[in-house]
Amino acid sequence: MDSFLRTPTHPVEIDGKTTVSELLSKMGGASFQGKNLSLAYSVWKQMLADRTTIFLGLAGALVPA
Repeated sequence: MDSFLRTPTHPVEIDGKTTVSELLSKMGGASFQGKNLSLAYSVWKQMLADRTTIFLGLAGALVPA
């Protein structure tokens, strides 16, 4: 149980001047999916900074999608 309590979380303060980019960066200190969303945002920024080809793949049947 002690290993779960090592990293404290930080609340995300939102005001009218916060951009989406700033918000996603701040969410890295949040818990659960906020942290994962911030991680996905940083990976996306790294992908766009490099000369990379990005493919879109969908799992499952495409007709219902």
